[in-house]
Order: sequence, then C-alpha cells, then structure tokens
Amino acid sequence: MLILRIQDGTPYELLLMVWRNLNGFLRDPQLGLNADNSPKAYNLILSYRSPPLASSAINESKTKTIDDYPMFKRRGARGALVLDTMRITAGLTLGLMAWDKRDRATAALRYQEALALADKYADMLVTKPTRGLEGWLAVDVGQMRDNLAVLVLNDQVQATMVDGPTQRRQEVATADGGKANLQTWRVEGNGEVSLQTGHTFATDVCASCDKRGVKLFKCSRCQRITCKFERTVTRQRRHLTQVLRLFPGMSACALAGPQGSMQGF
Repeated sequence: MLILRIQDGTPYELLLMVWRNLNGFLRDPQLGLNADNSPKAYNLILSYRSPPLASSAINESKTKTIDDYPMFKRRGARGALVLDTMRITAGLTLGLMAWDKRDRATAALRYQEALALADKYADMLVTKPTRGLEGWLAVDVGQMRDNLAVLVLNDQVQATMVDGPTQRRQEVATADGGKANLQTWRVEGNGEVSLQTGHTFATDVCASCDKRGVKLFKCSRCQRITCKFERTVTRQRRHLTQVLRLFPGMSACALAGPQGSMQGF
C-alpha cells in the first residue's frame, strides 16, 4: 500500500491540488506566463475571479453566486468553501499578474475583491490553520493583506511628495507640479530592482476623512470620492444639494443611479 504524506498547507482535495499548482505556475515570475502566451490558463483563473466590489447596484447584479456553479452546490457547505477558496486564490494570482504588468491599480483591486470574499471565513482564519485547504487559504489571505497594505502605504508616502490633490486610482503623478519626476524603486518578482520616474496610484482617497482604499464611492457628476462610512442618506442629500448648486442645469433625476442611489456614490 502506497502512503502519501501531504505537506502542511496543501489541500487534500484533488481538484484543489491541481488548482494550487496552476496558480503557482502563473505566479512564478521565472516562468513568465501571462494572458498573451497562456490564454487558456489565464482565462480559467479569470473565470473564478473573486466577486466585484459592490460599489453600485450594477456590480451586485453581475456577481456570480454558488447557483452558477452546480458542481459545487451539490456538495453543500464544503463545496461552497472549496469554490470560495478557488475564487480567493484566483484573486491573489490575478493581482500578482497585474503587478507584473506594472498595473498597480488593478493589482490592488484584485486583492481587495479577494479579501472581501475571505471575510466570510474570518472566524476560521483567525485560528491560523496550517493543514489542508484551510492552511493554504490562510497563507494566501495573509499574503494578500500584506501586499495590499504595502500598496496603500506606498500611496500615502508618495502623495506627500506631490503638489496638489492626488485622489484617484490609476492617476499618474509627478513631483513639483509636474516639473520633476516622482522617482520610486520597484522590486520585481525575480528580485530585479528598477527605478520608476512616475507613480501610478493604486488607491483612492476619501475627500472627507483622507482614508485610502480601493474602489471608493464616487459621485458621477462632481467626481467627489468618499468611503462607505460616509455613505448615509443624510450625507447623500446634503451632497446632492451641493452638486445641484454647482450645476444648476442638472436635474436630481440625472444624478440618481440604480434604485435611486447616487450613481457610484
């Protein structure tokens, strides 16, 4: 009888063993796999992407549920956990691949999407399991939190070097009012270090509390960005009054998004 010893952090399910290896290949910078040279592998990972952040009713309507994956639904609670594990780990893989393409904003978004899904299992992960599916998930979620924290901190530091407001994701900033490059060092996955002459922000900043995050709520008209803690009916009405004062020709209906909420706000 052949006895196999499974290392800590390796899932026991055969499907997840294969999934872990596939993610590992795409994450390895030495292999250089990407959407161009490995489209089938990339599209498979992308098909299990973590649900989009629910910053609007539009995104919520597009979010896949376990009903869209009958193979996992038939297996009950364990099947749901296996599916979520695949979606969470796919988020880290897609984030790392975006980072390799020097797309900081997309990398941060993929991390945040996966972490939002991982919050469902906060009680399980807080025990820091080391074996099986739970052990693998704990390691990946920990790495995602670290990666996102670094991106946010880096944005905070770089924002202090820029003259004028820098509030939006994907905004490319320079120092000294555009007269000088904002030089930053970038460490690649293979250990190579390169000097960047500009900084692309991976996060938004709340106009009220200066908190940085990914996909904060934004008014579609005045472009003001705010965090979810500011998203109350009272504040929406107050902001709507201010916007109508700034844009007198704009009707209240034109500012309303799905279900009567402020569009993207």
